[in-house]
Amino acid sequence: MRLINSPCKDCTERHVGCHAECEKYRKAKAETEEAKEKQRLHKETEAYFADYAKDVLKRNRNRRK
Repeated sequence: MRLINSPCKDCTERHVGCHAECEKYRKAKAETEEAKEKQRLHKETEAYFADYAKDVLKRNRNRRK
């Protein structure tokens, strides 16, 4: 995943090693990491409920027999 609103593009102050000291970059990086974490949690939650729904359907089918 790319940085959200990357401040590096067209930056006039860019130089070797600037990410270590650039506050704009750190903020963008933190926002990107937060977005990644939210996406990961969403996928995990979605997968959990999909598995749960399959289990419920399987149990209901077994009860009908």
